[in-house]
Amino acid sequence: MTFLTRTLLVSRGLPSAWSRALSRSFRQSLSQQLLATMGLILFVVGGTTLGVNYLLYHRNLSRLAQQQAQNVSHGLEFATEGLLNPQNQKVLERVVQNYATLAGVDEITVLSPDGAVLATSAPWPEQKTDYAEFEPVRRAVAIAAQSCREQQIWIRHAFGELEVVQVLPFSSSLFPPQSQRGVTLVTFDPQELQRDAVIVLSQVGSLFVIGSLLALVGIAWGIWHWVLWPLRRLEQGITQSQALGQWIPLPPLPANEIGFLGTTFEAVFRARVASEAEAQQKALRLEKTLATLQETQSQLVATERLAQLSQALRDSEERHRAIVDQSTEGIVLIDRATWRLQDVNAAYCHLTGYDRDRLLASRLDQLLSLTPAQLETILDRMLTTQDPDASCNRCFEGQQQRADGSTLEVEIHVSPIVYSGQRLLCCAIRDITERKAVAARLTYQASHDSLTHLPNRTLFRQCLEEAIQTAMQQHHSVAVYFLDLDRFKAVNDTLGHPVGDQLLKDFANRLRSVLDPSIILARWGGDEFTLLMPKLTHPEQSQDLADQILRSFRPSFWLAGEEFHVTGSLGIALYPQDGVEADILLKNADIALYRAKDSGRNHYNFYSPSIDDRTQELLRLQTDLYHGLERQEFFLCYQPLIDLERAQVYGVEALLRWQHPQLGLVSPDIFIPLAEETGLIDQIGAWVMTTACRQSQTWQEQGLPPFRMAVNLSMRQMAHQPVTALVHQVLEETGLAPQYLTIELTESSFIQDVSVAECCIQELHQLGVKVAMDDFGTGYSSLSYFREFQFDTIKIDRSFVKDLEQDIINVAIVQALVDLVKTTGRDLVVEGVESASQLQLLQNAGCRVMQGYFFCRPQPVDQLTPLLHQWHQTGVPIPVPSVLV
Repeated sequence: MTFLTRTLLVSRGLPSAWSRALSRSFRQSLSQQLLATMGLILFVVGGTTLGVNYLLYHRNLSRLAQQQAQNVSHGLEFATEGLLNPQNQKVLERVVQNYATLAGVDEITVLSPDGAVLATSAPWPEQKTDYAEFEPVRRAVAIAAQSCREQQIWIRHAFGELEVVQVLPFSSSLFPPQSQRGVTLVTFDPQELQRDAVIVLSQVGSLFVIGSLLALVGIAWGIWHWVLWPLRRLEQGITQSQALGQWIPLPPLPANEIGFLGTTFEAVFRARVASEAEAQQKALRLEKTLATLQETQSQLVATERLAQLSQALRDSEERHRAIVDQSTEGIVLIDRATWRLQDVNAAYCHLTGYDRDRLLASRLDQLLSLTPAQLETILDRMLTTQDPDASCNRCFEGQQQRADGSTLEVEIHVSPIVYSGQRLLCCAIRDITERKAVAARLTYQASHDSLTHLPNRTLFRQCLEEAIQTAMQQHHSVAVYFLDLDRFKAVNDTLGHPVGDQLLKDFANRLRSVLDPSIILARWGGDEFTLLMPKLTHPEQSQDLADQILRSFRPSFWLAGEEFHVTGSLGIALYPQDGVEADILLKNADIALYRAKDSGRNHYNFYSPSIDDRTQELLRLQTDLYHGLERQEFFLCYQPLIDLERAQVYGVEALLRWQHPQLGLVSPDIFIPLAEETGLIDQIGAWVMTTACRQSQTWQEQGLPPFRMAVNLSMRQMAHQPVTALVHQVLEETGLAPQYLTIELTESSFIQDVSVAECCIQELHQLGVKVAMDDFGTGYSSLSYFREFQFDTIKIDRSFVKDLEQDIINVAIVQALVDLVKTTGRDLVVEGVESASQLQLLQNAGCRVMQGYFFCRPQPVDQLTPLLHQWHQTGVPIPVPSVLV
């Protein structure tokens, strides 16, 4: 009862007015819940009864079959206990027939341990003995025989009949002790078992239903008597009390929770009436208190807001002062009217070296070394501008006076502010001394050469443009010089770049010391320098300056502890006759410089239009040279070398010619140097050697006797091309024997790099190729090179033969050279024989092999080939008969 009451009260909840807690709707709802609960209980009881009956029904079927089967088995065991002879099997059959008459038993079959039928109650044994057709029966028989456990099986025959087979282990004296137990199969009729089970189930179910109904009736009466009826009386009393506004005594209630609930409702009702009156009074007092508190709170909020603003203002001032004092820039507040300092920070005191009091007694113009008028002008220009970006440009630079008398370069940023009700100027002063020094250093590095510290080409071009503008206004001339050190590359290559750099610095210092300060000297790049005479009043001044520069080269330079003599070449261009623009003057001076270098170096040359034309022609020729080999514009001419004693051809020299499509035949003296400068000499030289060797082999295949093919080799080829590999490749490609190829080297070529020449000569000798010294006698140390290098042939230069008839000294020199060569066992060839008198003198001197126009001019292959065949058949005709004497 206690649990039911609490459940009802909690589940329904208490309404706002306790007098309405047990209203009619609540009572009706409670009655409905009770009825629903009872119905649920009846449904559960009925369902449970049906389930229990169903379980009991099936359980009774199995239990009845098991119990009767056990009775049959025990009876059989007891009946056959004294039968010791297997022949008494008929007795066993009668016993089986008797037990088969029991209620529910359909048939009984006893199986021996080996599965044979010992006895059966079936009317037709021959049809009922084969239980092997039912797999479940066979398994159950095996389990019962082996484990002595009882098995129950429901089977359905082919006839559609359902039977219950109880399989039990069977022990009897019929079987030997050592044999296995037999098996008893008891088959029951399910219909008879069901009838017995229904009888038992109906008895038990009837009793259970009757008991359940009586229990439900008792429960319903208890709920009505102890719950619903007292609640109804409690509801009536509460309703009347609520209507009258005072508590009405309730009729007697049972002494249980319903009575306790009525007592509680009475106490609560009385307490509520009293609390409502007290609550009204408290509400009035509370309204007054709230009004007073709201007024007080408004006053407190206003006071607190004022305090916060005051504290924020103090914090802002302290923060501002801390920021200003911690700033690394000098901060100064200035009165615009008097220019006096109103306030300064610690950074500005440290910047100037003055204390705070001393600075506050000073004016800004005094500290910046400016007059008040100058300062006023600067600030007016910055503060009165209408530029929207003026706030970013309100700064200027000045010099800050310090306490020790020194000055600093400073940058001042100015901003108008309002401070303590006054209009002031806030100046942020920054020390930019280091920045300006760095900027000046960067500017200097950008406009000066890092090695010589001379102006570079950028600054020189700027100075030249300014000088041209001045000369244009003042009507005077300007001289531009291009200076180049002669053979500076040899110094770098032999002594190293550090020594070359030292030479450039020493030369720059020497030249700067002898030049007038008005002359601008700059390093253009590499070993090239430029000079500018900004004001030229007389033409002789430019020549005098050139002579002065060349004289500065005369003293030797000491580099790495050794003495060196260096020369230079100059090119000069004058404004306005050689150009009115800086680039044109520089270009023309450069052209004049290269003309001076081509003319022998160590002198100067003024620009002239003819030089420019010549330069332009060489540039065009250089461009055409690139395409000459592709267009097959080159061809070879061959000039024979005649052996006077044998009156036969000693050899042939291959000479390169260029048939230009517009200029015609171009002299080798013009295009060979160009080919060497541009590097095309490597490709051209390889083509010449291949073509010459192939032609020599062709002549041999045509029946001509083998003779030497001479091919000229320049120093450029030896320095930049693997000559030995080239020669070896050409000989293999053409099939020419190495002894029939002669490589001619000029003395001036191997003087440039003795080690390279010596190595090349040795490698050519290893291939079996002959090497000849061409133009012997024209170098500086001919005899020393004659001794050091193993040349196979010496060719006397044509300069000794040219004036042989008029100059007796040349005859003596030729005689000495011939004697010198003969003593070493080398071959001697004389070049440039052009007259009979020269031939006579050379023969008298002992010369045997000669070459020149007197015998045969250089001929193309199609013209020389018939002549060679003729000479091979008849011998070389000697024009002067006395030679044969």
